[in-house]
Amino acid sequence: MIAALPENEGARLAALRAYHILDTPSEARFDEITHLAAYLCGTEFAAVSFTDTDRQWSKSITGTDLKQTARELSFCAHTILSKDLIIVPDARLDPRFADNPFVTGEPGIRFYAAAPLITSDGLALGALCVFAMTPGDLNADQAAGLRTLAYQVTELLELRRQVAEQERLVGERDLAESALRQEREHFRSFAESLGSGILMTDLEDTVLYVNPRMSLITGYTTEEMMGCRALDLLLTPEDQETMRANNRERSEGAPGAYEIDIICKDGSRRWIEVNVVPYRDKTGQVVGTLATNTDISARKALESERDLALKDAQERADRDPLTGLLNHRTFYKRFEEEANRAQRDGSILAVVMMDVDNFKFFNDTYGHATGDDVLRHVAARFQALCRQYDCVARFGGDEFALLLPNVGTTPAVDIEARLRAGLENITHLLPGGQAAVPITISVGAALLPHNAVDRSDVVRRADERLRRVKTGGAIEAEADQVRASMTGRVEGFSMLDALVTAVDNKDRYTRKHSEDVMWHSLMIAEELGLDEKTRHTVAVSALLHDVGKIGIPDAVLRKPGKLTDAEFETVKQHPMMGSIMVGAIAGLEDTLDAVRHHHERWDGGGYPFGLRGEETPLIARLMAVADAFSAMTTDRPYRKGMDRGKALGILSEGRGTQWDPECVDAFLRRTAASTPAVNHIAAIS
Repeated sequence: MIAALPENEGARLAALRAYHILDTPSEARFDEITHLAAYLCGTEFAAVSFTDTDRQWSKSITGTDLKQTARELSFCAHTILSKDLIIVPDARLDPRFADNPFVTGEPGIRFYAAAPLITSDGLALGALCVFAMTPGDLNADQAAGLRTLAYQVTELLELRRQVAEQERLVGERDLAESALRQEREHFRSFAESLGSGILMTDLEDTVLYVNPRMSLITGYTTEEMMGCRALDLLLTPEDQETMRANNRERSEGAPGAYEIDIICKDGSRRWIEVNVVPYRDKTGQVVGTLATNTDISARKALESERDLALKDAQERADRDPLTGLLNHRTFYKRFEEEANRAQRDGSILAVVMMDVDNFKFFNDTYGHATGDDVLRHVAARFQALCRQYDCVARFGGDEFALLLPNVGTTPAVDIEARLRAGLENITHLLPGGQAAVPITISVGAALLPHNAVDRSDVVRRADERLRRVKTGGAIEAEADQVRASMTGRVEGFSMLDALVTAVDNKDRYTRKHSEDVMWHSLMIAEELGLDEKTRHTVAVSALLHDVGKIGIPDAVLRKPGKLTDAEFETVKQHPMMGSIMVGAIAGLEDTLDAVRHHHERWDGGGYPFGLRGEETPLIARLMAVADAFSAMTTDRPYRKGMDRGKALGILSEGRGTQWDPECVDAFLRRTAASTPAVNHIAAIS
């Protein structure tokens, strides 16, 4: 796009002649200004250009030999139409210049900025411009500096006009001396008005000139800095060596730019951006350096904040938002790292899987908000147990995982035992301070390479170990054998067993409790010498003895506190409900006595019939002992199970009153001998 001619074109051309621009060669002062403009704006090219009707020509240009061009191709023809600085970040995107041959072809100008050269009469004669072959921009200090330099050019033009007038009066010599003094004063004024610090040194790093802004940055007065070695004054010994290497490059004529951390007079640190150009004498010899120094401490602080924010975002991406532990994805990343380290070092890596017992029931009973509090509570305990270099993660839901590097020769079972000991006596106070609910954790560990040479298998091994620990291992296996035998033999058994599971889904206690009762009942039956058929009936009866709880309302079944009289009456109905359901299935007649009477007492104070002594069938009497022991020692979501020794003491105290003394003695003998019930299920089924 070709720029229009200014409305005052005639007066402008007259001014070009009056200011002696048309007939005078380039001046060294203009060259200094173009060099300083290029340096200040960080560009390769700068020029002092003027425009008449047909052409644009340069009185001084840096970085190229292009002295003159047709006016219709001129960038400055647009600048003289403006009253202020114009900035073109990308000429290809500006409709005024997009089709200009100097943009589309050689030299490929992209960035252009210029300040018009406006006389005291308001006439724009030309422009001080900078340009580059890559897109760019100017910051506030650079823009202010370019305006100031343009003002210096017009001042020189004004001075030239004044000189011409003075030459007629006082002679050329006096006028030249006056102009030189003014030029020097203008330079000092310019340097002292810049927003950046100016520091001029000789080749020995001795300070020759420093402006007030540099004093503000460093805290040293100009007098304190003059004559000192700049590097010794402002830098650490390590940074001094780096800067001396940079200055050696400057002595060879190469400019440079870098960021450095300086030490201020008061000992504080500031980051500055330094742009250095070689300083030459009249012969062109490099005699020192001229550096502009911009305080970028605020920018560096923002960059540091961004780095911290990025690190924080990465940390959040690696963490479980609820517990603050590592998440599932990051656990596997750390697992690969630790497995590789263990392989390199020949060390042992322990992988531990853990979960909160009965957590689903806990959530269902007390609500998910309380469940979340429990998970945070447990996570804090895990972190307290870990060494600094251990890794603890929330694996998912109520499952957690540990990586324990370099465990030496410690067996997996010992690691499990130590963790269980550290996780004992965890309680959580319910909202409102109703009660402190016990929380128990199951633990399963596996070692790499001892338990699994293949690293992909060690997590599965630890998880399998956790499942075995939670299900009771042999007890569950024996119960499953009974279920398999009865499913094939008695039509309808599977339905009743499913009802027991349904109760367990509500109570999260019934199924495991029934299996424990089966195990303890078989111990008593074996100690009493009962035959295989009776023992089989005992096993089936134990698995089904609480099936009647399917009819108890959830609010009563799950209630953590003491039951009211009415609620207890509801619970007392479950033996009769169970006997009705079991009695409807042919082939289960032998189990009815145990299901109906397992809550009777030896002294007649039980339910539902208040039978006394041997009026209660033997199977029911021995099951009453097993049922009581399991109930006392099993953890519930609202309370921790009783110590086994204390529970055995209660059984002993209640022999002959609450329980059949013979059955209690049989159980105590077996428990004292530490002899578990052997697996007779395969033989009797």
